[in-house]
Amino acid sequence: MEETKNIEKKKNPFDFANVNSALLIIMAIVSILFCNFWYISLPFGIIAFISSFKKIELTGKTLPKVTMILSVFGITTCAFIYISALLALSQYLFM
Repeated sequence: MEETKNIEKKKNPFDFANVNSALLIIMAIVSILFCNFWYISLPFGIIAFISSFKKIELTGKTLPKVTMILSVFGITTCAFIYISALLALSQYLFM
């Protein structure tokens, strides 16, 4: 009986928290890779940012921080591309 009480529970590597963190970092990377397509980049980046912000408050681990940095990079890259394209187009149209 005492031996069964001393058996430690092993953590499941496919725990929901691990899968959730992996999905968030994949979403942030997709946000960076598809930054030319705003309809893909912005939703993925915003969802990854908000979810990682909530996860940082709950856990305080480093993977959500990395996800937040990557998602901000994807969002700002997308915004920079489209703002610069609009400025270039406006310079061309109003010359």
